[in-house]
Amino acid sequence: MTILASINLNKRINSQTARARLSRWLERNRVQVLLAQEPSRTQTGLGVGLVGWAPVGGNDKVFAWIDSRLELPRYELIEKFWQRIELEYLVVHNVYLDAYHQRVRAAQLEQIQLAIMDEGDRPTVIVGDFNIAPHPVDGLIDGQISGFNSEVDREPLR
Repeated sequence: MTILASINLNKRINSQTARARLSRWLERNRVQVLLAQEPSRTQTGLGVGLVGWAPVGGNDKVFAWIDSRLELPRYELIEKFWQRIELEYLVVHNVYLDAYHQRVRAAQLEQIQLAIMDEGDRPTVIVGDFNIAPHPVDGLIDGQISGFNSEVDREPLR
């Protein structure tokens, strides 16, 4: 059994303190594959390594690492916001959907749905930062429903 973790690093992988905390958490929870969203402010910041981890690949939106004792998986960066990783027969899609535009998020979700259908009977997991409150009450701000999401992006999420 492979233990996966998905986390939005909020562009903090370059911080030594954040890396140390993350490393302790990964070890404590026996995580073997780390899927991250917003790992670094820049592509060059991804060169910062995690001790005991091998980079699988990605960019400043989505990135993955694997325990260095394990074999590197097959990996593909499908779009800037989306990577696909094969962990033996399991397929993992790591996504970071647009943080600013509902219609862009909706289009991204529709694109992902089409690709997932092509996976056939393979077990498939989608992880990441969807930037969507699935229901209006999930996105309350000071007790008021936020306009950040609407049916435009919630419907494709369903």
